[in-house]
Formats: sequence, C-alpha cells, structure tokens
Amino acid sequence: MKQRTLVTLFICALFSLLPTPNTHADTPVFGNIISNTTWTIGGSPYIVSGGVQVYPNITLTIDPGVEVRFNKDAGLKIGGTLIAQGTQADPILFTA
Repeated sequence: MKQRTLVTLFICALFSLLPTPNTHADTPVFGNIISNTTWTIGGSPYIVSGGVQVYPNITLTIDPGVEVRFNKDAGLKIGGTLIAQGTQADPILFTA
C-alpha cells in the first residue's frame, strides 16, 4: 500500500511540473487593421488601448467567446466589415 501511495504522489508531482496552456492572452490592439483579421478565443481578451480602425474592403471577424475590453478613450471604427456573431453558449463580450 505504501509503495502505491508513493508512486501516485510521484506521478502527481510530475504532472504539476508540466506547463499549463495560457487561456488568457491579454492581446493589446491599436492602430489600423489593413488586412482581413480574426480575433480568436486563443488571443482573448483583446485590449483595445487606443483607436482601432478597420479600413474599407477589410473584414474584422471576432469569434464566439471572445472578450474585447476598451481602455478609456479607446474606440473601434469600422470602415470595412465587422463580423461578430456569438452564440448563446459563447457570447462575444464588449466591455470597458
């Protein structure tokens, strides 16, 4: 019994040393979007730290489940296309 407990503890200790995936990227965004761009859940939350402008004929797609946070005096100007369609299970959150 004692040997089994030590093996279990050793295995648990090994797993605790493995890197865990970063589920929150805190991706800063600002400036001009001049090519088609997708904001994914892997980069969420996106921190809009200044003016962001989507140029004409350019598409910004925001995937379901993404959070977009706006700093004070930051904004998003759409000159092209914005596709932001969340789901009931994975809504898109725009917040300050």
